Amino acid sequence: MSNFRLQGRFQAKPRFSNKLPSLYLDSLRNSADAHHVEIYLVNNTGQTLAFVASPQPLLFIPTLAIAPIEDDILHYEDVAPGEAVKIAEFDEAYDSDFLHQLHLLWQLPQGPARSATIIDKGIKKFRYRVLEWQADA
Repeated sequence: MSNFRLQGRFQAKPRFSNKLPSLYLDSLRNSADAHHVEIYLVNNTGQTLAFVASPQPLLFIPTLAIAPIEDDILHYEDVAPGEAVKIAEFDEAYDSDFLHQLHLLWQLPQGPARSATIIDKGIKKFRYRVLEWQADA
């Protein structure tokens, strides 16, 4: 798969009394290779994110050649509500024994840039991970 931006592909899963995430990671499997898993950051905030960036993207070398890279940083601008951007990919069998670190930065239309660092052995924490929850209404 080489889709870096997907619109409407993911559905936020409620947690904790039906609370929905506003920003989260989700994953897709590649139908051509059962072990290939792609990780996306999904914007469920209802606002366009000014940018999403990863200073050390976890992408395969062939993917890096066509990825939106600026100054060695994976970088997306104007990430629309409901849009998902690819931030990592793994070989589920090969990468299961390694310690991975993913650092992400994002900016809402107002306020300071925010960040998250996820460290885990294998890829379990990357498949579905909430980064921010929607505010209580």
